[in-house]
Amino acid sequence: AAARVRETQSGLSQVNQPVRSEPMSVLSEMPWPQSINEWGKLQKTVWAGHPKLKPGWIRIMSKTRQQEYYMRLADMQTTFDINQVLFTG
Repeated sequence: AAARVRETQSGLSQVNQPVRSEPMSVLSEMPWPQSINEWGKLQKTVWAGHPKLKPGWIRIMSKTRQQEYYMRLADMQTTFDINQVLFTG
């Protein structure tokens, strides 16, 4: 989703960030994903407007903790620490 630019009263452009989804609300409206492949397909839907992750990482929601965690697809390493996986480029 591309950020939109609008004119402010001062004439300066301001970038509007995309609306950030509430992942648990989105997930409550659909069958719970049952595989890594299903989670991969839902990244842009469940986490719309959330910060980009490093290439090769996806977000998954822990149903028991109701907390997102992150998986590196190459070796299935997981972490709950977003600072390890945020894209910084």
